[in-house]
Amino acid sequence: MQNTKINNSNKNELLITILMIVLIIGSIFIDLLLYVPLIYFFIERRLKKRSWNEAGVKFKNIYKDLKDNWYLIILVGIVFQFLAVYIGKSLLPEYIEHVKSRIPLFNLENIIPLFILIIFATLLEEIIFRAFLQERLSQNMKSVIAILITSIIFGVAHVEYGVISIVIFDVSTIIVDSIIYGLIYERSKNILVSWIAHLLADIVGLLLLLMV
Repeated sequence: MQNTKINNSNKNELLITILMIVLIIGSIFIDLLLYVPLIYFFIERRLKKRSWNEAGVKFKNIYKDLKDNWYLIILVGIVFQFLAVYIGKSLLPEYIEHVKSRIPLFNLENIIPLFILIIFATLLEEIIFRAFLQERLSQNMKSVIAILITSIIFGVAHVEYGVISIVIFDVSTIIVDSIIYGLIYERSKNILVSWIAHLLADIVGLLLLLMV
């Protein structure tokens, strides 16, 4: 009887996860849908009486986790951003404008509001895609598969319509970044560390876009 309850609970959680994936993908067309998994994450945490530490928000461990993952943070936050801009600009001249077109408030006049937006947007994305989606998928499959699926969905959620070759390159770079964020989260189970990596990547990327 107990096993039946556990199985039913697992099935329900899997169905909810699939529904949230559909909503995340649907956010390509309706932005507000992306907030549903975020709201669900907070409601579920409250109902299950999980501490913030259990939910992946580990302030006490942040120094150690940053120290353990510094090279991955530098890799995705700086190295990958330079490579993406350099390769994209060299092979696809319209790539830079394409990326700029999918960034809200992108111009020097809005630089401060844009930085504030990036701070909150990257944190919300890490909660949705790492603390919620990747964590839930990891309960039903190998972590490497969960990271890959989460990253593909993350890439799809950032699709901006345009020339197909540019869109494919753009989404591919986003997926690669997301794989590293996912690896950092898997190693640390600390959403703050993957958020710092994500925030650094977006800030470096933004600065590079402003300079080219």
